[in-house]
Amino acid sequence: MKITMQEVLEQYGLRQRFGFVAGIVVFVLILLLPTPSGMNDAAWKTAALIALMATWWISEAIPIFATALLPIALLPALGIADIKELPPPTLIPSFFCLWVAFLSH
Repeated sequence: MKITMQEVLEQYGLRQRFGFVAGIVVFVLILLLPTPSGMNDAAWKTAALIALMATWWISEAIPIFATALLPIALLPALGIADIKELPPPTLIPSFFCLWVAFLSH
């Protein structure tokens, strides 16, 4: 069964669509702005990630459990933390099994 983009968009209301785009815009804008004095780059990038997550949580642009997994992907991608520095419970195989189960619904 092939799912079209139109079918996906019909499942989400205006709040979710606006929140998805707004979250990305806020994230990119914060990353493009100069780092405030007294704050290091890692803290500024983390603030951008928090703004993205907060926007997506509030608008429910993507499922909340998926939003909660953003740090696992974005902290290493932004150069904030090495994957080995992330909390061990998020890296155990059973965690990924649960994650796949959540995403399949």
